[in-house]
Amino acid sequence: MKKNKIPKEEKMIKHKDVITELAKHKINYVEDDERTKHMGFIREELIKPQKFIRLIGLSGLGKSRMVLEAFRPPQDSEKDLNQEILNKMVTYVDCQYTENSTLPNHVMQLINLKRSGILIFDNCSPNLHDKLVQEITHKDSKLSMISIGNDPSEDNKHIIRLDRLPDLTIKQIVESEFPDLIDDQIAVDKIIEFSGGFPKIALLLIDSYLNNEPNVGSLTEEQLVERMIGFPLDFTRTDCKILCALSVFNHIGFKNSLEYQLRYVAENLVYNDLQTTYTYLQKFIKRTIIDVRGKYIQVVPKPLAIRLAEEWWKNCLPSKAQALFMDHSLDDEMLISLCKQFRHLDYVPQVREIAEKLCKGHAPFGQAAARRECIEKCIEILSPTK
Repeated sequence: MKKNKIPKEEKMIKHKDVITELAKHKINYVEDDERTKHMGFIREELIKPQKFIRLIGLSGLGKSRMVLEAFRPPQDSEKDLNQEILNKMVTYVDCQYTENSTLPNHVMQLINLKRSGILIFDNCSPNLHDKLVQEITHKDSKLSMISIGNDPSEDNKHIIRLDRLPDLTIKQIVESEFPDLIDDQIAVDKIIEFSGGFPKIALLLIDSYLNNEPNVGSLTEEQLVERMIGFPLDFTRTDCKILCALSVFNHIGFKNSLEYQLRYVAENLVYNDLQTTYTYLQKFIKRTIIDVRGKYIQVVPKPLAIRLAEEWWKNCLPSKAQALFMDHSLDDEMLISLCKQFRHLDYVPQVREIAEKLCKGHAPFGQAAARRECIEKCIEILSPTK
């Protein structure tokens, strides 16, 4: 075998170049200051052999796109030779389509062949990352790498944790790529609010709106939902049931004088104890799919919360659903929070039916004398579902 001949094993790696991967993205890239800073650091760090970076954040934040943009070929290679060289050095590997157990060995082979370059490992687990780093940092290595993962709760000094885009940047994406929406400020504001800083979700919402889909505001891609929450969308699982139950409300109190609200969810929606629910809650907070706002928590982004709430209602007995709205142990604040979230589910047949039964004149809401002010507020909130 000649020294520079690539072994058959190495040829088995399914890899692509930056240009091929960038071609999948149809809209122009819009970045904020944070992403500009990260891209500069990635370029500066990975040009050095044996360096490695771990990029983490929830699915839909644009992690892969940001890394690819960092190595995008320049429009004029003569004027930006450094970027041209960087682009030629990069190889992209999607670990979900590659036999993970063989990847460290492939990297070792590249090192033995004295190859130099930058490797991008997308959808890379923490365990695989650690194994790849062992090879990349070998004293004979001329390679560097960046791996991309979906769990923002990871902790490592070499980590870049990608945050959500500010509303202004989401607005720039909407206005620059979809000018037909500019005149509909209500739609633009809803897309900005519901996207929660996730560019991927903003694009999905725009598509739903332009296609006049009935479930605008909900995530319909189950794979994206599962990647965001970190487990299967299986209502028989305790973690799934708890997260879905928390999503039924627009927001929930969870500590100090408002701990009773979390207890109510645990005992009446999950049928579990408060401590178990609280333990899972901390995991969700660490994963950043639940925001803490003072004494309150909220499942985010909104389209994820709506999709999870839909799952809870679909698994709820009709008698239980109506009883929940009329439960006097559910105080006014929680009832209004319940209705605010409920109205976003008007595309679900079961939800429309429940709302109609509640709001008719002879129905429980219509006849309720106690809590009159709260009930009237709830009927006003639910009226779009009628």
